[in-house]
Amino acid sequence: MIRPIGGFLPLCVPVAPPRGPSVLAHWTQGAASVWRLHNARSGLHALWNLLRPRAVWLPAYVCEEVAKAVPPGIAIRYYALDDELHPLLDAMSASIEDGDHVVAMGYFGRPVRADLKALARSRPHVGWIEDRAQALDAGPPWADWAVYSPRKLLGVPDGGLLVARHEALPPLSARDAADVSFMHACIARYEDRDEQDNDRWYAEYRRAESAMSCDRQAMSRLSEAVLAGIDLEDHAQRRRDNYRVLHELLHDLAFHREPSIDFAPLGMPIRVSSAESLSKRLAERRIFAARHWRTLPSDPQQHAHEHGLAGELLTLPCDYRYGEPEMKRIAEAVRECLAAP
Repeated sequence: MIRPIGGFLPLCVPVAPPRGPSVLAHWTQGAASVWRLHNARSGLHALWNLLRPRAVWLPAYVCEEVAKAVPPGIAIRYYALDDELHPLLDAMSASIEDGDHVVAMGYFGRPVRADLKALARSRPHVGWIEDRAQALDAGPPWADWAVYSPRKLLGVPDGGLLVARHEALPPLSARDAADVSFMHACIARYEDRDEQDNDRWYAEYRRAESAMSCDRQAMSRLSEAVLAGIDLEDHAQRRRDNYRVLHELLHDLAFHREPSIDFAPLGMPIRVSSAESLSKRLAERRIFAARHWRTLPSDPQQHAHEHGLAGELLTLPCDYRYGEPEMKRIAEAVRECLAAP
């Protein structure tokens, strides 16, 4: 049976000490304080419970789990984005108020633009949060806080980091996990040498995902050890190399038109008429491309543009597990699936 491409990541076991900065060292370098919890939304939830902003502003194109992290009693507002998922800054600037928090996303690993950073500098009484859940390395952090979700990018069983850049946060009392069953899927896929037992470990992964919630469970020692042992630049370069191959073969479908990038991509997003249809056809060929995202928490009538994009964007895998042969297989399958009646 042909090996699958994509899907959630198996346990990443470092085979040698990192030559340069590790992922953990890079993400926390220069931090005033760091909260290490079992997922990223728990860090956001704890931050907002502590600081109680009047309102939290989220991009209209965002994962539902981020909205669920906003505690009761805090208003959720959504700001609009353009066709390349950049914030419409004039409308944002006119709407946000001092004391609000604004979440900005590094979509698909791409850094936010300079004009958003300039707006943040001009509004120091607004709390700015950079969501780096999709960003292995998106350049120097610029916001008051940055949030990372390593299991979206690397083979770790859990983890979320809330990094304070300017003012230290109070220590967060977190409890260790009494039940480590959430690790089983990540380890099971790693142990399945030929990756032929997809049904079993994918079912375990889905169970673990559905069981995760916003709470004070600490990030596992295993995840922290993996992040401390992974060479950041090695993994980032492999992603960039794979992205360039995909972009060359599928440039007419690429959501981002630039073939050369200097950040570490989550994957290569493509824009098609139906992401749902293409993802199903690719899955039949054991190529698992992610939807970011199938559903959005924003109002589909007020933000029809962003909901339209959610039906058209599909993220092709280009992570460190693969090389040029797999990228060519993905591109060929995409062409064949789109050409089929």
